[in-house]
Amino acid sequence: MRFNLQYDDRRIVEPKHKSVSAEKGAEIVGQTERQSADAREEQLRLKGSEGPLKPGFERPVMIHRAVFGSLERFSAILTEHFAGRWPFFLNPRQVMVVPVHPKHNDYSMYVAEQMRRVGGLHVDCNTDKGGNMQKKIARAIDAKYSFVAVVGTQDEENLTVTLRPRDDKEAELLAVGSPTQDADEQHRFVLPLADCIKLLKDMKMPCSQNRERFDEWMGVDPEAAALKSHKADK
Repeated sequence: MRFNLQYDDRRIVEPKHKSVSAEKGAEIVGQTERQSADAREEQLRLKGSEGPLKPGFERPVMIHRAVFGSLERFSAILTEHFAGRWPFFLNPRQVMVVPVHPKHNDYSMYVAEQMRRVGGLHVDCNTDKGGNMQKKIARAIDAKYSFVAVVGTQDEENLTVTLRPRDDKEAELLAVGSPTQDADEQHRFVLPLADCIKLLKDMKMPCSQNRERFDEWMGVDPEAAALKSHKADK
């Protein structure tokens, strides 16, 4: 209203050859439009609005809704900046657990459940029959998972996981968080399950979930296994 914005709202399509009845009809419609336009102008004048509406014109209305405008813009900037390669604490795909062989499916699902429940992490487990371990790891990396946790026979026996970071940046985070653990040439870290979850939990944003005890695997507690591993190293 301040700028007296208006647009032509007349939708009457005049035929090429007008008949007498058509002309009278158009005249009646035009007269009705002028009367309605005059009525709208009078209403605007009574409301103190600026500028009258021309016959057949309407006032445009803009509805601006931004409940979380700043948050939405910030999310858009982050999405464009990271191009799907989200940092760990923002990533909805934080860890993918991949068994070396189908016989390790039960342990891989156990690892995923403990990571979700104890660590509050976003974890998936690929126990699909199709594809071998290498293909599953490749798919997880293509899907932008921050870490791939590979589990095999020794991991199941020792309650450990072999953690493979998505890229060098994630590998640096692991090296800083676990300075006592050495990575191999492919930046793979073999960690006790309890230590792995604690390390990843420290890398994510604070969580409202309460820390709970681990479920035992074959009668062995992962924290006890981690303590045993530390004593063996000493």
